[in-house]
Amino acid sequence: MKVAYPQLYKAAFHNLAIDNHAHPILKAEYHSRLPLESIVSEAFGDALAIDSPHTLASMRATLQLSQLFGMPHNSSWEAVKRCILVDDGLEGVAEFAEDYRWFNQFTQGHCRCVVRIEREAKVILTDVFSLNVGISGCAHLFTMFSLRLRRTLESLARLSDVVAFKTIVCYRSGLDVSPTDAMTPEQQTAFIRRAQAMLRSDGRIHVADKPVNDRIVHMAMDIRTLPDTCHLHSGCLSLTI
Repeated sequence: MKVAYPQLYKAAFHNLAIDNHAHPILKAEYHSRLPLESIVSEAFGDALAIDSPHTLASMRATLQLSQLFGMPHNSSWEAVKRCILVDDGLEGVAEFAEDYRWFNQFTQGHCRCVVRIEREAKVILTDVFSLNVGISGCAHLFTMFSLRLRRTLESLARLSDVVAFKTIVCYRSGLDVSPTDAMTPEQQTAFIRRAQAMLRSDGRIHVADKPVNDRIVHMAMDIRTLPDTCHLHSGCLSLTI
């Protein structure tokens, strides 16, 4: 197959560091829960509904989708892609979206899963930090969290359907990840207290502590059997490079 930009094609389809993936599709009964424009923009409100259709990203998506659903072109999607790598770490995926295996009906190959490590960490944190302990027990809770996350990632890495780990650390504290994952007892205690306060007030945890985010990334990178990808959506306002 002849491509217009062979160097770009090679980088996108052969370099495991490229964030090349798909996301789950909403179930039919929830198709109107999110505006369609959100597939091309991180904006919200009037900026999403009124302005985003006039952006280059929207124009390109319109052209591509019209070709996909309207008329066959010279090039075939199946000739380029043999399977879809699905990042299923978005909020609400388990309830509102289709499982990554759902895509198998549209592909010749077997679709695989890209595990978002921050989501796995959040599930464990919510479970572990719901325990109400005093300051003296904080170090024990953090050790429990670290051990459970490491075991979870190691277990996921052994699954044949899991092909990579993915981090969104750029959203949380930036890509300037510390070369070490060491945390002082004071940092651990402060983080646990903030996390427990979030659970009590909102019922959810948002990890925005750089030492903790860096530690989560280190845990994934310590597992050498899977590649690690970084989310690099340069159009997102909350991203820090």
